[in-house]
Amino acid sequence: MKCFYSLLLTLVLLSLARCELFSSEQETQFLVSEMPALWEETFPDLDLLVTVFTADGVYRINTVTFATGRPLTLAIPKAPTVYILAVPCLQETPISLIPFGAVSGYCDVKSTEPVILSFAGGFVAQRCLSLVKKGYDISLFNAEKLVRSFVESDQDPWAYNTVIIEEDIATGVFNTFSMKKLPAFSHEVLLLSGTWFTENPSVQPMVSDGSLPVSTGLLTAGYHSLFRAGTPDYTELMVTEHEALLFPK
Repeated sequence: MKCFYSLLLTLVLLSLARCELFSSEQETQFLVSEMPALWEETFPDLDLLVTVFTADGVYRINTVTFATGRPLTLAIPKAPTVYILAVPCLQETPISLIPFGAVSGYCDVKSTEPVILSFAGGFVAQRCLSLVKKGYDISLFNAEKLVRSFVESDQDPWAYNTVIIEEDIATGVFNTFSMKKLPAFSHEVLLLSGTWFTENPSVQPMVSDGSLPVSTGLLTAGYHSLFRAGTPDYTELMVTEHEALLFPK
């Protein structure tokens, strides 16, 4: 009888190993690098809309509840390179905050250590997802190297021209000369009293007493989202070379 149970146990273990070996995916843990304090204060119920994809296309989209310091478990396809884009959202509605993300090879996702979801990874994953949806082949683009370069240099990816970056990746000519910074300008705006922050944590928050204009600091030309910390107040800010215009929501 003991031999029978021993044989049965062996068969079960072999069956489980076979399932793991031939499965097309595996569960992997991911950890958000760091949630900005102002985000947690202003959006206590923040979730992440996670898109998992490969160079062949979108694999899975799901919403996960975020908790600081707690790893997220996601089903990841067994592919040479896996891209993860995690967009902040409230009740499954994306909000205007920059995304987290990661680019990992299959050897990385098999590690027992959680894969880090960073803002640099979010920037690169968003570029790659945009190109995949347009039908471009990104399989030869070294996305992991670009993420590492941003992390190691501590540069703000969102200071760069995304149009040029995507065009050069799509045509296979991406290199260091593809990294062109956007023009940035500083203006003064009159805001309600409080601490205001943009969608990008790399930008210094603005502290207003409500009576005098405050400096925006250097902001790239174009539209930005402005949030008043700890409140639902939100406005859009358009920055040009000559002025900054507010569009309250």
